[in-house]
Amino acid sequence: MRAELCGHLGLLGFSVSLWDVEKEKVEALQRTGHMVMSGAVEGKVKIDRITGDICEAVRGADIIMVSSPPCISVRPRRRWRPPSPTARSSS
Repeated sequence: MRAELCGHLGLLGFSVSLWDVEKEKVEALQRTGHMVMSGAVEGKVKIDRITGDICEAVRGADIIMVSSPPCISVRPRRRWRPPSPTARSSS
C-alpha cells in the first residue's frame, strides 16, 4: 500500500479507499479510520474505505490508481494484441 499517495489525495479533498494484501496494515488503519501525514504534506486524513478486498476497494470508483514501492522494477513488455480473426482455427 502506498498510503502516502492516498493521504495526499485525501488532504486535497478526494474520497479515497485503501487496499492492501497485508492484513496487519489493513487492520491497523481500520482501527483508526484515518492516517496522519507528515513531511512535505501534513495533516490528518479520513480514509473512506480500508480493505483487504480489492473488489470492495474499487467499487464505485471514478479513478483507480495503483502504485508500487520504488524497489519494484517492471521491464517494458511487448504490447498485447488480441489474435487476429484469420489466425483462429476454423472448426
